Amino acid sequence: MVTINRRNFIFALLACLGAFRLKASRAYPGEIKKTLDGLPNFSGRGSKGGKEEARLIALRLKRSFLWDGATRPYVDSISQESVQEMIGEGIKRLTGMKEARAAWRSLFSYHKGERVLIKPNFNWMDCEFKKIITSPQVVNGLIRGLTQYLGIKEKDIYLYDVSRTIPDFYRKKIFFNIHFVGLPVSTFQRGRRKFFGDLTSPSNKKIGTAFPVKGKDGEELRCYLPRIVSSGDHLINLPILKAHPFLLFSGAMKNHFGSLSFENGTTSPEPFHGNHINQYIVDVNAHQHLAGITRLVICDALAGTWSDDRFGDPEVFKTFGDAHPSSLFFSRDSLVMDLYLKEIVKKERESRGLLPLRSDGFLALAQKIFFGHESLTFKSRFIEL
Repeated sequence: MVTINRRNFIFALLACLGAFRLKASRAYPGEIKKTLDGLPNFSGRGSKGGKEEARLIALRLKRSFLWDGATRPYVDSISQESVQEMIGEGIKRLTGMKEARAAWRSLFSYHKGERVLIKPNFNWMDCEFKKIITSPQVVNGLIRGLTQYLGIKEKDIYLYDVSRTIPDFYRKKIFFNIHFVGLPVSTFQRGRRKFFGDLTSPSNKKIGTAFPVKGKDGEELRCYLPRIVSSGDHLINLPILKAHPFLLFSGAMKNHFGSLSFENGTTSPEPFHGNHINQYIVDVNAHQHLAGITRLVICDALAGTWSDDRFGDPEVFKTFGDAHPSSLFFSRDSLVMDLYLKEIVKKERESRGLLPLRSDGFLALAQKIFFGHESLTFKSRFIEL
């Protein structure tokens, strides 16, 4: 007798419903940027040995996030069914493959026992879904694809942000038995970390910086990848569509400010704030190991922010027809993703007269360091399902 648990039954039902709805999808060419022939693959490992064209796929499905602006928590207005549909379609369109298993397997080769890391944006985790963070529905949809099509064991998947705790209210919304790696909560856990270290502690992989890093008392600090990142074999970056108080936006590259561990044990990115924040963003993302294990970037743009006064609450966008974005963006490259996010936040703030625009200097720095020039171009396609 074949048995099926509740979680698998729910996902099977959602997949069937999504298959019917995809037949009625409408595709729009959107903005096709100028193509640079032979664009290198920024993610490093996983390249086909030569040069590849960088691509970005933006999918919008309005029914994925139907929020009235008042119901709390806002994430309960996100449709798991719709998100599952979008992730499946996004992976196929990004890879150019029609069959789901082949599309997922083209992202990277997984071997039994390898660690798969997922880096969400949890900056407003302490607000308990009052402000936007990476949606649990996106995490669930991603893990479903990893386990179903790549055969990855749940015990080999690690959701992490070493600068935050990961509370039970978030963990309970994840359907899978994965590892959660965040700052320790209990006295015992904190004591164990202090004397023996844990996965949030510094590894031996140092992050080189162009400028000295200073602590609160002016002392110089060395920065390292945390053990969870240094021990990872594959990484999937899940940023959000988010304005920022110091920068024009906070995207895929800055999301790795949650992938830091300083020699004094602190994991707060505060030492990287200030005058050199743009350079530090590039320094972190230039680390050979971090770049080498990055396989996929999915921006959770189901909800997004653009403003100063309501900073953190899901906001409607003029550029999305005076509605919530209700979108997911897919790329293999953190830099390509951020170039796309820049244009969205820039256009939205300009349309509302919110000038001058804040700094996005890390993008020019990254293009120059990684590619030797400051005018990287790529192909993008916007599709409304």
